Amino acid sequence: IHCQAHAWTDPLPFLQEAHLLIRPSIACDPWGRDILEGMSLGCIPLATGLISPFIIDGVNGYLVKKANPIDIATAISKIYDTSQSNLIIIKEKTIHFSRKFSKEQYQTNLCNFLSKLH
Repeated sequence: IHCQAHAWTDPLPFLQEAHLLIRPSIACDPWGRDILEGMSLGCIPLATGLISPFIIDGVNGYLVKKANPIDIATAISKIYDTSQSNLIIIKEKTIHFSRKFSKEQYQTNLCNFLSKLH
């Protein structure tokens, strides 16, 4: 496992190389743009919280109950022990799900909404 802390830089190169996006939050809010951006690049999200509009636990990412380092480490170990074929399936589901929130999909949804106002 490779971990680095960086001053603010463009996250895209890091996300493109990452396999897992860990988002621990004291507020246990497993949603946000960082989750969607990581998902769109195939990063499997691991976030704290039990309810997420983006992450279906074990299907397109993983949720842990709270930002407890032991719980997060246990989840990372579980992911590490997951077969490569299952990780590929989860990654594909992650990318597929993130497309619902792409800029293109947003534009389509907005145009459809505005066309119904006429």
